[in-house]
Amino acid sequence: MTSIFCWSLYISTYHYQQRKVMNNRAIKKITDIERTYHNEIRIVQFGEGNFLRAFWGKAIHEMNASGVYKGQIAVIQPIKEGKIDLLKKQNYLYNVALQDEERNDIVLVESIREAINPYTDYASFLALATLPHLQVIISNTTEAGIVLDEHDSPFSEPPSTFPGKILAFLYERYKSFNGDESKGLLIIPCELIERNGERLLDVVVTLAQLNKMDKSFINWITIANSFYNTLVDGIVTGFPHKEIDSFTSRLGYKDELLVKSEPYRFLAIQGNKEKAKKFPIEKSSIKVVWGDDIQRFRDIKVRLLNGFQTMLSHYGFYADILTEREAVEDDIVGKNMTKGLYESIIPTLAYPEDEKAEFAATMLKRLKNPGIEHILMDINLNSFTKFQTRLQPSLEEHKKKGAIPPFLLFALALVLSYYTISEKDSSNRYIGVFKGKKYQVFDDPKLLQTLYTIALEATQKKWTTYEYLSSVMSSEKLWMRNLTLTSDEMNQVSQMIDSIKAGGVRAVDLF
Repeated sequence: MTSIFCWSLYISTYHYQQRKVMNNRAIKKITDIERTYHNEIRIVQFGEGNFLRAFWGKAIHEMNASGVYKGQIAVIQPIKEGKIDLLKKQNYLYNVALQDEERNDIVLVESIREAINPYTDYASFLALATLPHLQVIISNTTEAGIVLDEHDSPFSEPPSTFPGKILAFLYERYKSFNGDESKGLLIIPCELIERNGERLLDVVVTLAQLNKMDKSFINWITIANSFYNTLVDGIVTGFPHKEIDSFTSRLGYKDELLVKSEPYRFLAIQGNKEKAKKFPIEKSSIKVVWGDDIQRFRDIKVRLLNGFQTMLSHYGFYADILTEREAVEDDIVGKNMTKGLYESIIPTLAYPEDEKAEFAATMLKRLKNPGIEHILMDINLNSFTKFQTRLQPSLEEHKKKGAIPPFLLFALALVLSYYTISEKDSSNRYIGVFKGKKYQVFDDPKLLQTLYTIALEATQKKWTTYEYLSSVMSSEKLWMRNLTLTSDEMNQVSQMIDSIKAGGVRAVDLF
């Protein structure tokens, strides 16, 4: 039945797109395109980045185009800077290019109906909470997004954190419908942290308690709303800079929000399946697995694929490699990464060997997909926090049994080298330097300020690399969980950092 449905969905979407192509032959710009459906806003999406647009935006478009769901998205920009203005400029339309060895498709996505920047239009943000037919909240604010800031207030306009904005949004909905439990929402976070739905609920409730909000409202949060734990998988590489002229010729117009992706989509989800029937995700091209415990899916995907990507992005950067595929295929970088994956990361997961091996083999094939180019500098975003969720668990597992292998110490050395901040410019951007060239680093601002302060002190006091490393590793402000290294491990990491910064990353002995 599932295969029949998926084929029907493919045929339906194919003919839909063919009609689009025929109707749009004379179109010179994307805003000339006439929308084919206008449905109510039923989904609020926190985040307008490449992944959400390619993963959820495309899936919800498929559901609308095939008629199995009638609801569009209002996008919320979760931080001050973003793509809201560009979305508005394009009338909320954009294309997703799906490429691998078998497919080379372009899908015009119409699922977004509105986009709001709460930093400039807070009233419109709150107004969404009063929509009677609203059903779903989706988010991807990265691992740094679901955090508790005890000083954040739901009464600020807007609250500074993502959980604070969720709390303010839910409070507005609670007031608008007098606590009606039928107006609760399905809340589906996609941030790659353990038990992301439970964690978001915990932070939201804690923040409500800290702000002394009504107990009846806090009860409504937990009873009326359903928070889901999720694990999402799908490689999205973003805007195809090198190929944009080819795509523009193919489309007949320029799409500044074009996003490129592999066709593969996977969602593991845990929560109230009965309530979620009104949002039929299974009737899109996403492969959906419901379970009472999705930890296995998360561990394997996050530790193997995401951990591999985070380390590879730094390794490739210091080896002067531009893209992920080039790094995986590199004689030294790719060979070392593959060897380290099988010898140092896979053994830390207590799951069936054949399951891990199959995932790893498929993963490496996906990373070598000739149809997509994933720029390493894009993967580097927020990677200090990502290291702690994706790679640190593997270090900790080895620590329990003895020493951390050089390959994983090298992963630590890479991220600490990359996040050695040389300056903070007049625009409050944090800057690193490699081979005389400056690059901007991104992550939680408080974390970056701490790293900058340590680096500044190290420069002023002329610390050795070992002394700098000691200060970073002992800072409680930087680490979600303490990572204690032996003096021998500290020496190894210090020497690796020196080699990396000297441009000798390819010569570091990892095995």
